[in-house]
Amino acid sequence: MNTQEYLIQSSYITTRTSLPLFTEEYHYSRHPKEAAHSHEFLEIGIILSGQVIHHTKEESSLLTPGCVYCIPIGQKHALESDREFTIRNLYLLPKILLTEASGENTPILLQDFFLYYTEYRKKQITYNTLSPDLLSSVNMLFQSYDNTPLCDPLLDSFRYHCLFNILLILCSSFYSANQTHFARKDDRIYQILGLIRDNLSLPTGSLLGLIAEELSLNPQYINRLTKKELHTNLSTLILDTKIEKSCELLLKEYTVTEVANALAFYDHAHFYKAFQRKLGITPSQYQRKNKAFRFGDGSP
Repeated sequence: MNTQEYLIQSSYITTRTSLPLFTEEYHYSRHPKEAAHSHEFLEIGIILSGQVIHHTKEESSLLTPGCVYCIPIGQKHALESDREFTIRNLYLLPKILLTEASGENTPILLQDFFLYYTEYRKKQITYNTLSPDLLSSVNMLFQSYDNTPLCDPLLDSFRYHCLFNILLILCSSFYSANQTHFARKDDRIYQILGLIRDNLSLPTGSLLGLIAEELSLNPQYINRLTKKELHTNLSTLILDTKIEKSCELLLKEYTVTEVANALAFYDHAHFYKAFQRKLGITPSQYQRKNKAFRFGDGSP
C-alpha cells in the first residue's frame, strides 16, 4: 500500500492510533481572566470541581461542577476565577469524528451530535449541565483513562473507548436538554458523508462525480440537498472535510507535502492557500502551534 492509500484508508483499529480526540485536565488555585482565545478544533469543557466564570463575546456565565460548555471551531472564550477549580477538556474535530462514526453500529443520536457541530449555522457556544450521577460516571471514566495499567499495544484502544463513552454521556445529556436541535437529517446526507470519508484521496471533482453516481442524482440536486440540510454546498463540504482530515494527519507529523498529496490537492500551494483560508494559519504554523496536541499521546 502506498503512502497516499495508507494515510487515507487506515482506521483507528487497523493502525492502533487514536481518532482525532484528545483530553487534558487543568487544576488552578485561582485563575486571573485570560485573553480570549480560539482553537482549530471543537473544545468541550467539563467543570469537575470549584467554580469559574466563563467569558464569551455575548455573555459571562458562572459555571459549577457538572457544567459543560462546547466551543465551536474559531469561537473565542476565556476563563476567570478567584478560587480553586478543576476543569477537564475534550478536543475533537467534529467532521472527522462524524465520518468515522457514521457506521451502522453507531447510535443515531451520536451521529446527530457530531453533525450539529459541523453545520455552518451552528457557531454559537452551547452550555449544558450534567446530573450528579452522570458527572460521577464521567469522573470514573476519566480516572480509568488516566490510571489504566494496560500495556502499550492495548492502551490507545482503551483510552479511546473511555473518551468515546464520555461523548455518549455528553450526547445523552445534551439531547435531553436540547431535543429541538436533533431533527433527523435526510438519510442521503449520511450516505454522502460516508462516501466523502472513504474517498478523501480522490480529487474534489472526481469525488463529486462519484457521489452523484452512487446516489443516482445530478450534482445540482445534491448541492440543493446539502444546502438545505447542512447549509453549505457539496464542494465546500468536501474541502472542509479534507482540511479537518489534514489537521489530524499534520498532528501525526506527516509532512505538509505528504498530506497535500494524500488528500489530492492540486499541489503544495493549493493546500497552503485552502488551509490558511479556512483556519487563518498555514499548515506549518499549525504543526508548530499544536505540537503538544497529539492524538493518543496522553499528555498536554
